[in-house]
Amino acid sequence: MDPQEKAAIFDNLAKIDFLTGVAREKLDELSEKLVRISFDAGDHILKEGRAGGAFFILVSGTISIWAEGNEGSSMKLSELTPYSYFGEIALLTNTRRTATVKAESDVVVYMLGKEAFNSILISDASIRQRLEKVAGERKHETDKVLCVDPEASPAFFSNPIGK
Repeated sequence: MDPQEKAAIFDNLAKIDFLTGVAREKLDELSEKLVRISFDAGDHILKEGRAGGAFFILVSGTISIWAEGNEGSSMKLSELTPYSYFGEIALLTNTRRTATVKAESDVVVYMLGKEAFNSILISDASIRQRLEKVAGERKHETDKVLCVDPEASPAFFSNPIGK
């Protein structure tokens, strides 16, 4: 990775909420593990129900998040814009993907593989806590939109990684 690209990645990481206040060395370490991937408008980036093998940071473009409702119909949950992230729920909970992610425009993401993601969580408890908080909020909002009974869902962080 050339110095200019590394600087751009670092600048992008510094804009992401759960990385605010993280030491420069940690951001440098993280930037070394990221892979840049482009998707065309209309591409499916993740599919609900599949195994989770990576975490993604949206750098440019817009994505939409979809989930299957009780009646089997697909429901749009939200749209994300640059400096948002997705894919954390499956990795934090060691479960399958809870939603489908679709590129609404041409998109660029940074992908962080499962092993690298887990090593970051193990090495920095504050990052883990921030991600778990957001993942819990997202899961709660998804369940609310899909009318899922939270009592019928398994404990959300019952199988934590790195603890």
